Amino acid sequence: HFGSSNTHTTTHLAPLAHTALTLGAMALHMGFEESILEAAKAEAENAVQARSRTLAHVGAAAFSRSEHKALEPDDWRHTDQRDNITPAEVQLSKRCHGAHIETLSQEVTQVGSHYLLIHYDVPFLNAQTHTLRIKGLVDNELQLTMADLRDRPSSTQAVLMACAGTGRMSMKVRLWTHVPWGVDSFGCATWTGCSLADVLREAGVQAGARQVLFTGADRGVEGGKVQYFQRSMTIEQAMLGHVMLVYQMNGQDL
Repeated sequence: HFGSSNTHTTTHLAPLAHTALTLGAMALHMGFEESILEAAKAEAENAVQARSRTLAHVGAAAFSRSEHKALEPDDWRHTDQRDNITPAEVQLSKRCHGAHIETLSQEVTQVGSHYLLIHYDVPFLNAQTHTLRIKGLVDNELQLTMADLRDRPSSTQAVLMACAGTGRMSMKVRLWTHVPWGVDSFGCATWTGCSLADVLREAGVQAGARQVLFTGADRGVEGGKVQYFQRSMTIEQAMLGHVMLVYQMNGQDL
């Protein structure tokens, strides 16, 4: 589990039933750069399979609009026309901007033109005092400073990022609490960082661990409760070798 407060980030390895545990032995026998390439190939196939499973579960063939209306007849969270833009969408589109389409002609997206998605309040962190904490189902809890991360073997990779909501603005039925992206929620920057898998091996992942939960320093209020932004991945994904703990974007410190 990766969790954080305003002064540190925590990594917590958490249990989850029915998820296979793979420690990525492949990466133990090759360099960081090689493991990233091999892992990316494997992840591409995993992504295709995951998309197929998602569509089978919640796609139009599995869950229709009429079924949704039957379940939520008083639904007020979705629009019903393409042009009935809500005040919330206007505010979100100002706060979270898309990329400039012209940047498609460039191999690397400039920092100011990379799409920006902000979920909660923007945190202000001090690189001199900020730490990354790894805890949970590990043999050795770690607390790493930014200097510690920079001292580890690093890699710089060009990574294409895009929001799953790309093109949402072209839909009549939109969840208006989400950013109304056009076709501009993308960016391809170069990211520099160290290997997450190496850090987890140093921490010693225990046999019962199934998920790595990342908790950011950005927080907000949902459901009347203070929430920290979180995302997770399986241990198998984390140990493939391509996941980086990054500290630079296009050569600039984050």
